[in-house]
Amino acid sequence: MTAELARGYTGITRPVALEKHSLYRKIDRIVAAMPPGRVLEAGCLDGRYLDELRGRGWSVAGIDIMPQAAGHIVAHDAALPFPFAREFDLLIAAEVVEHVVDTDAFLANCAAVLRPGGTLILTTPNLLFGVNRLRMLLGKTPKFAYADYHVRMFVWDDLREKIERRFAIERVQGSHVLTGVRRSRWFEVFAALGDRWPRLSAHFIVTARLRDGEGAA
Repeated sequence: MTAELARGYTGITRPVALEKHSLYRKIDRIVAAMPPGRVLEAGCLDGRYLDELRGRGWSVAGIDIMPQAAGHIVAHDAALPFPFAREFDLLIAAEVVEHVVDTDAFLANCAAVLRPGGTLILTTPNLLFGVNRLRMLLGKTPKFAYADYHVRMFVWDDLREKIERRFAIERVQGSHVLTGVRRSRWFEVFAALGDRWPRLSAHFIVTARLRDGEGAA
């Protein structure tokens, strides 16, 4: 990732009211069902979610190209091998893979720092999100947050094939099927429909387990 692109990320933070955002709410439900262990978040920004997990008994570490907090966060480009050994039970990569040119190398980096049987939670925008399907039918450009920084977009079959080279996919969820409803009374309805039809949701939320023999140096 170039220095010019890295500078472009300065100032980006997690959405306000993190716990109310469909994507992170669903990530948190997955994590809440796991016993505390050691977790790495790739693309952790200010480390807000890691702070929450540390308060629940997790041992935490984070990497971000433009870290906005000290301590457990390391300044690092997620496109490069992670500066850790095979020491993590869980790796969270929320909205990161679409910013990386070499998807296979990124997933190999994820596998390399997970303990045997470790879990990957990966999220990324869905190119064929229901609203974008309509936009493309009308000859309009698909829309995504921070699209200027995205170097690759995914459809489900392509993403699944890449993940399954090193991981066994356990569950696929969607964030929500419409935008602009986060604060409305319809939010829970559209969030639930994202799980019902993840191929139509705005983001894929993938839970996968490291395959036997993967990640070894």
